[in-house]
Amino acid sequence: MPNNKIILTLQGAIQEAGRCLLCHDAPCNSGCGADTDPATFIFKLRMGNIKGAVRTMRRNNVLAATCAQVCPTCRLCEEGCSRSGIDEPIRISAIQAFLADYERREGMHVLHAPKPGNRKIAVIGSGPAGLSAATNLAMKGYAVTVLEKRSEPGGLLRYGIPDHRLDPDILNHEIDLIRNLGVKFECAKPVSSKTELNEFFNRDFDAIFLATGYDQPYDLGLLGEDLSGIMNWEEFLRLSKGEETRDDLREKVQGKRIVVVGGGSVAMDCAVTAKMLAADRVYAVSLEAMDELPADMDEKELAFREGVRFKSSCRLMGIQGENGRIKGVKGCEIRWKKPGWFVPENAQDVSGTEFSLPTDMLIKAIGAGFSPELQATLTSLNSKDGRLVTSVQNMQTSDPRIFAGGDMVASGKTVVTAVMDGKKAAEAIAEAFPLSTTVTVPLPKRPSLEIEFCGSKFINPFCLSASPVANTAEMVSRAFDAGWGGVVYKTLNIEREYKIVDPTPRLNALHHGDRRFIGLQNIEMVSERPLAQNLKDIDWLKKRYPDRIIISSIMGYSDEGWIELAKGSEDAGADMLELNFSCPQMAIEGAGHTIGQDYPALEHFTKVVKDNVSIPVIAKMTPNITDMLPPSIAAKQGGADAISAINTLRAITEVNLDTFAPMPTIQGRGSISGYSGPAVKPIALRFVAELAQSDELSLPVSGIGGIETWQDAAMFLLMGAANLQVTTGVMHYGYRIVESLIEGLEDYLESKKLESVTELIGRGLQYLVDPSEHHQTKHVISSVDVETCIGCGLCYIACHDGANQAIRIDSDTRTASVDEERCVGCLLCKHVCPVWDCISMKEIDGINVGGMHGDAIRFVGGK
Repeated sequence: MPNNKIILTLQGAIQEAGRCLLCHDAPCNSGCGADTDPATFIFKLRMGNIKGAVRTMRRNNVLAATCAQVCPTCRLCEEGCSRSGIDEPIRISAIQAFLADYERREGMHVLHAPKPGNRKIAVIGSGPAGLSAATNLAMKGYAVTVLEKRSEPGGLLRYGIPDHRLDPDILNHEIDLIRNLGVKFECAKPVSSKTELNEFFNRDFDAIFLATGYDQPYDLGLLGEDLSGIMNWEEFLRLSKGEETRDDLREKVQGKRIVVVGGGSVAMDCAVTAKMLAADRVYAVSLEAMDELPADMDEKELAFREGVRFKSSCRLMGIQGENGRIKGVKGCEIRWKKPGWFVPENAQDVSGTEFSLPTDMLIKAIGAGFSPELQATLTSLNSKDGRLVTSVQNMQTSDPRIFAGGDMVASGKTVVTAVMDGKKAAEAIAEAFPLSTTVTVPLPKRPSLEIEFCGSKFINPFCLSASPVANTAEMVSRAFDAGWGGVVYKTLNIEREYKIVDPTPRLNALHHGDRRFIGLQNIEMVSERPLAQNLKDIDWLKKRYPDRIIISSIMGYSDEGWIELAKGSEDAGADMLELNFSCPQMAIEGAGHTIGQDYPALEHFTKVVKDNVSIPVIAKMTPNITDMLPPSIAAKQGGADAISAINTLRAITEVNLDTFAPMPTIQGRGSISGYSGPAVKPIALRFVAELAQSDELSLPVSGIGGIETWQDAAMFLLMGAANLQVTTGVMHYGYRIVESLIEGLEDYLESKKLESVTELIGRGLQYLVDPSEHHQTKHVISSVDVETCIGCGLCYIACHDGANQAIRIDSDTRTASVDEERCVGCLLCKHVCPVWDCISMKEIDGINVGGMHGDAIRFVGGK
């Protein structure tokens, strides 16, 4: 079926989310009429938290999949996208559609409702406003019954939007989600009188939400509208969607000349549907000019592609008939008397522009209003200009028991704004008619993220590391409010021993191609704030957040300095200490990473601190050595209770090619200094694993180094980290990443049927061996999926110039294949392939001994 909507794969969705700038004020959220919170679900997808993204989307909008199909995102959420200032806006509707499809395929159940309380609510009409209100009321604990005049629920969504724009299976799935919340549907139950409306209160309903929409399409007001071959948009689209009626309609449309009057979305739907039913010619006649049409750009583009002919800035003047059937229409061009006022009374005919169109069928698509029957039903409620008057805040009508939304209260409602009406009405009904008893939503039990580290209980393993992200009480309090389990407060310093003056600029990020911030170099030193203020902050934080763990990072230069910092931190309420033996910027004698490489001094200072406090002591190791085990054992001999690793690596990220100086450049000069971020994760995992594997050390490890996503966190835990610290991820994305860290890790544990995160710690170490210990009885070779191969040949180039010349390219199809006799299973081809999962591993019996293949031997004259 034709559709302008983009269909994304998992790879495409994650890459599209990767384009998002993650704006602080999220203009896409402001543009979403349904308050679906696209900023959050895109952020979670970006962080690899796919199920969390689904939860955010679905819990904010029960019709998320429907909205993804029909919502005019180009003038709503995507219109204000900041990415437009660089290239193109994020394809939000495509991401939303992907998440909804992922939810269905994975069988996720993210909506839950409690057992209904003592209040009953009737929802009249099962269009978007009614379905939204019913869902949100059910999730609050109300018993909800939805009445629909037609045989199936869905309202306009089912009967007024063609299948090429909204797949009926998507709508059916979302209605099933609502049913699963306990919402009851009574179909073929029209409410056609004031008496019937009042009867609901006799059925013990406490309140009513009216969401019937308009039920009578407008006429053109021309003679001859009663001729055969003329129908309104509602009848035409309804007939086009029925299995039996569609074939009958096709017979009437196929090969015929169709005129559709109107320029909005419904008119475009009718015109495209007529072309899909094999109409010969379809004209869309509208008062508006092409650039004034209320239809959205993608709807107009689809109509153009399907061959619809536009007669814009025109009006019909008459209908011609013969033997009781339409045979043509007459019209003329118009111009507006006043610019910007698009109504018939503002149109002025242009003399000499009259035209005639032979016509076999005329479809009226110029809007709708209330039928006389519905108007009579609503006579007791205040109305204005043919619409019910409601409070903007709570959708309440003049009868305090009756609420209304959707097209009943304002014309031109989109599906998303109707969804929002339903959400607002549900909130208002719950406030006006509160439940007499407390209801509990039966949420499934989630795996526990609680850990115990050095005798302290953390609500989750995620802590801020000693760095700029943990510099003040105000900052840390925001982090705790976001959900972080603990903090290692930025390293305390005694001013009289060493005056801290941080240079500027002091940061330089490493970018690679279009990937930004894969690493961060900094020349920042320890805290420049007065010691007394830092201790006051720690005291305030511990009193304000007694369930969070406060670890004070300290760095002294003498026994007295270490003791003063340690005792001061303990007195302020710190739960434990982290001894900074690893800061690469603090290269003065007796401090920073110089101590981390002086094992006797490291042991000595650890013992000095341990002898003077009663709280646990963590020694923070430098990675700027070959083997981290000897200094860690020295720290243990000094009394350390745990090890944290790694601090930043000494590095040069870039050299300015104009000035020749390393960056960041300070008055013409640069430095070798600390490097962090995703690029150091492999090194950090190696050090953490080596420490965790050591029976001689046998101390818990706090893992640090490039953690941004829940996947990163899980890897550190599997390699033996019992606690996790994050810096660069927060500097890049903010404290908000903790939500995805928590949610994603819980989902991972659930998928592995683990009840606690503690079951994950060190679980991967049993599979870590020395390279010499790989004794294979089988080997792997590459295998190319020709169905997904795009013919770029990157695998061929990589294998031909960097491996064993085992990839072949078919010159006709441009697809790759593997010469299995030559392939040594290095999988270089897989790693360079731009299509995820196009190249996979294939297991083969026996050992691959490698060596040179025949062509390579013959090249140098061998046999």
